[in-house]
Amino acid sequence: MATLSLPWSFSPNTLADATKVQADFDAVRTHVNTELVNRDASIAFTAVPSGPGSDPVSANQLTRKQYVDNAVAAAVLAGTVAYTCRAAAPTGWLFLDGSTVVNGQSLYPALWAVIPVAWQSGSNIVLPNGRGRFLIGLDPGTAAYDAIAETGGAATVALGTANMAAHTHSGVTGVENQAHNHNPGSGSQFSNFTAFGGAQNFAGGGNAFPASNTTGTENQQHNHNFTTDNGTGSGSAFSILPPFMAFNVMIRAY
Repeated sequence: MATLSLPWSFSPNTLADATKVQADFDAVRTHVNTELVNRDASIAFTAVPSGPGSDPVSANQLTRKQYVDNAVAAAVLAGTVAYTCRAAAPTGWLFLDGSTVVNGQSLYPALWAVIPVAWQSGSNIVLPNGRGRFLIGLDPGTAAYDAIAETGGAATVALGTANMAAHTHSGVTGVENQAHNHNPGSGSQFSNFTAFGGAQNFAGGGNAFPASNTTGTENQQHNHNFTTDNGTGSGSAFSILPPFMAFNVMIRAY
């Protein structure tokens, strides 16, 4: 605030030249009109002030808007991706929701300069859809995610034969090679018999029987086909999602 300086001064109780009094009055009027003193004693600007022509070098210096804008842009660069719990994208950010930003090249030139060509359609920016997806670090050596915004993976999976470890099923159905006998019986009706190769005796209703009561050893090898289960299972897909928490994904536009 400029200091008021009167051109003339007068001693108390003395006559004053009217011309000099007028000059002092004009000086006061000019000062008030120039400074426009407010009720709280602060000074209202009568015109838009201009800042310094160079960037500040100390904490108490004024600075220009452009300096502040540049500082903010340098702190969070265009193309930076972040999570937020906001329902709407804050100023300077865009949600990665698959939408198209019409005239994005002119609206957000800093973002246009760093996004992949696949996001550019004419002068529009086609944002990728990050909803329902985890982010992963790009790896140039892994084909599945060696490019910006490349997508892949699945929320569920169904196992097939090729996904199972090599294994076998075995079992035993029984040992069917035991020797066993067929006994022709005993008693008087079988008391009169002779071995094959000898004289036949038909007395008392007898017949000729082998000398041994063993008919043979049934030990022939053979197979039994069997299954180890009842065919349970459906092959339905199941979730492979780890525990998660959802937020909106956004990208810095400028």
